[in-house]
Amino acid sequence: MIGAIGVAPAEGSYSSRNAGPWGGNLDIKEIGAGTTMFLPVGVRGAHLALGDVHALQADGESSGTGIEIGADVTLRIQALDKALAPTLHFHRHGVLYTVGASACLATACRAAAEAMAGIVSAASGWDRDHGFMYVSLAADVRVGQFVCNTRTAYAALDLKTCPWPIHVPHALG
Repeated sequence: MIGAIGVAPAEGSYSSRNAGPWGGNLDIKEIGAGTTMFLPVGVRGAHLALGDVHALQADGESSGTGIEIGADVTLRIQALDKALAPTLHFHRHGVLYTVGASACLATACRAAAEAMAGIVSAASGWDRDHGFMYVSLAADVRVGQFVCNTRTAYAALDLKTCPWPIHVPHALG
């Protein structure tokens, strides 16, 4: 899995130990082969960076490490005009994921769930409150890592369980 992947934020810079809506040190074990990732681009050229590849890591990265490895990573990159959400999200093996990052783990969890609620609301036609209730019933919220200054969490929604379609852009083929 790729532990750190992101683009330059719209303003300023960030440490490789931190994360935000642009990505960064996410340490989310589902970011690996077969992942389609959507990163909000804030600067011309995006300035994509990645690293911190792990052969194995559990949710939370409890001790601050996984099994670190060198890796050859193959990426296909395309700029899209529109994605499902204005913040970082990704899709892998039929599951949609939204990501939250904050110094406070509870805030990161809430941000991930709220981002998913926005996607659910747009797809279902429900208001934000009803979308958030559905997320509470159908989407798991997991911890990417809680050992760095910026904690990460992610909401996971199996798209097969949705009563209405959520169309994930897959422009690359």
